[in-house]
Amino acid sequence: MMPRRITNKVATAHSCSRCGGSGHMSGYQHVQGGVCFRCDGAGVDPAHAEAAKAAREEENSVAAAAE
Repeated sequence: MMPRRITNKVATAHSCSRCGGSGHMSGYQHVQGGVCFRCDGAGVDPAHAEAAKAAREEENSVAAAAE
């Protein structure tokens, strides 16, 4: 996965550690269609997704302040 440079930070989307990035768990098709509860089917590790979102918001606020 290629990192995305955000000002002086690097944010990457990491695959969910439970489902491996698929968003589904084949062994649990009988429970809500096998949707991964850790990432809610997104396939991205929630802890890393929050960090990337915060970095993007910071970049946007800095860019808006510069205008």
